[in-house]
Amino acid sequence: MRSSEGTALVALAIVALWVFVGLPILYLPSHEHEGIKPGEWLVGLATVALVLATAALWWATRDLVKGSEAASKRQLRAYVVLNSLPFEINAPNNHLLFVTGRLELQSVGQTPATVTDGFINKRIVPRGSEMPDGYTAESPNPVHVTLGTGSPAQKFGAMSVTREQIIDCVEGRTQIYLFAHVRYYDVYGDTHEIIRALEFVSNIHPEAFERLGNNWAMVRDQPNAFGCWTIPNYGRST
Repeated sequence: MRSSEGTALVALAIVALWVFVGLPILYLPSHEHEGIKPGEWLVGLATVALVLATAALWWATRDLVKGSEAASKRQLRAYVVLNSLPFEINAPNNHLLFVTGRLELQSVGQTPATVTDGFINKRIVPRGSEMPDGYTAESPNPVHVTLGTGSPAQKFGAMSVTREQIIDCVEGRTQIYLFAHVRYYDVYGDTHEIIRALEFVSNIHPEAFERLGNNWAMVRDQPNAFGCWTIPNYGRST
């Protein structure tokens, strides 16, 4: 039972006690000739009890109203999700230069969301190193886009991984991390944020792939050629 419900029950019990016990006693014949009569004591105590009961009911009602408002905001507020798109391959004359990763923002809530700013950071560390800090914005990228309910998703940011960086990653020398941070606010004026950490992965060695005479056009639409894995338990959405 929630505290507001318990408070309301206590208040109702006090009122019931007054109606079914206090009032009958109040009108019993009094044999006191001096001082305050028992009925007068009961009137005073009953008045205090009713004041307390009224206050308790007011607090309980206020808590219930606040709870309803909070539930309504949770149901109607904006929710924005962050998705990673397939990497774009830049390979003029079938020679890979770099791949570019983009993210996508999409509104899945009941009301519009206004995105105010966001950024993507890339961190490259020796393989096996601790997770780097990538949430400090080196070059904040104001987005300022409103995502309405059911509106098309918006591409957000871009981060390139060069040929040399891909080779180092595939050969096991380095790990490449991408960090995304997005802030937006809803129709209630509350600010929310999305924080994600992803690791770049590739199962293609550029030099070996080209040496075999393969064409990069073959893998442009294959999500496993270049991709990002979301790192679990790292980041948050509010």
